[in-house]
Amino acid sequence: MRARSVVRAAARGIGVRVEAGRCGEDSGWVVRRQKTDRRDAEHLLDLLGQDRFPEIWVPSLEERDVRQLLVHRHKQVQARTRTKNQLQAMALSHGVQKKYKLWTKVGGASWRSCPCCRTRHSGASGC
Repeated sequence: MRARSVVRAAARGIGVRVEAGRCGEDSGWVVRRQKTDRRDAEHLLDLLGQDRFPEIWVPSLEERDVRQLLVHRHKQVQARTRTKNQLQAMALSHGVQKKYKLWTKVGGASWRSCPCCRTRHSGASGC
């Protein structure tokens, strides 16, 4: 969990309202070369008082969990695709050209008959 999430959760736990916003020119934010925290704090207070604070949408914990699951699934699909491509390249280099049929039961039989895929049991090495 990111630090922002921890702070947000702790603040909500004690009843403090937490808002996230973006400060651009459209929100009335004054752009200056010299930064002063006091001036920025006063300006934020004015924006909050006038109900003009540019609030941004923050995803809920459930939405963040779903996003993490989707990212994980995407990585798993990529790994599977890489592996299948490597296996197909290996089969092609040994003369087995089945395309999509390589992943069927008949293709599995051709894998087992392929000389590159046979396992050798030679003592302690386990290969």
